[in-house]
Amino acid sequence: MFKKIGIGVTIAFMCLFSIYGCDVIEPGHVGIKVNLYGEQKGVQNYTLRTGAIWYNRFSEQVYEFPTFMQNAVWTQSSDEGSPTDESVTFNSSEGAVVNTDIALSYQIDKDKVPEIFVELRQDADYITHTYMRGKVRDAVNRIASTMKVTDIFGEGKQKLLLDAKKELDRELGHKGFIIDMIAFVGEMRVDAKVLDSINLTISASQKAIEAQNKVVQSKAEADQKIEEARGEAESITLVAEAKAGANKILTESLSPELLHYEALQRWDGILPKVTGEVIPFLNLEEPDKK
Repeated sequence: MFKKIGIGVTIAFMCLFSIYGCDVIEPGHVGIKVNLYGEQKGVQNYTLRTGAIWYNRFSEQVYEFPTFMQNAVWTQSSDEGSPTDESVTFNSSEGAVVNTDIALSYQIDKDKVPEIFVELRQDADYITHTYMRGKVRDAVNRIASTMKVTDIFGEGKQKLLLDAKKELDRELGHKGFIIDMIAFVGEMRVDAKVLDSINLTISASQKAIEAQNKVVQSKAEADQKIEEARGEAESITLVAEAKAGANKILTESLSPELLHYEALQRWDGILPKVTGEVIPFLNLEEPDKK
């Protein structure tokens, strides 16, 4: 009897596990449960947190989504990421075709996962390698189509990436996609003739900038010399004015009385010895004060 009971319990558990399944939501992930049939058909409007999730294998399905930062790299090489060519191609304003490998860092707002699934009805792998790649390609193409190819290969490269990120933020931010960074990986690829033209244009631009810098430097040096000469001239003028002022003060201070006094102070009391009829004399009387 107990044997029959044991067999019955075993069969019951087998039936139970054939109907119900269990998935484990890993840390850094959230899950959603989808009802496949009945009045409750569709996505449940809440996310499932870390832990074991039981569901009916016949009427429910569980999808798991990472909420940590996702790093995707789409390259031409089959040795990286996907075995197929996932590189991105876009056109410049002149119609030049540019191909490049590109990287994206993004994450999903865990509270928006049900809404994202309702819109896309796809898993996390599809979202990264198909949906997000398409959005990045379209944003880069829209911005690049307004730019010259020489700017894309030159100083405008970072502007292209920043503007593309802004477009993605506007389009996807409210949907729950948080864009962290977009970057080109390696060198962009373009037709050889176009590349030669780009290099010539960039080289000419750099030479023009160097020439302009030399002109600016020469003007700065000339201005400096002018200022130095002006400063030296002003210094000479100031010295001359100071000397003239000192001489004027000295001249005004040499009155007849002072000169007479100084002569008396220097006289030793002996008259000079001279020959001839004229006898020099020393005026010992004070000069008239007028």
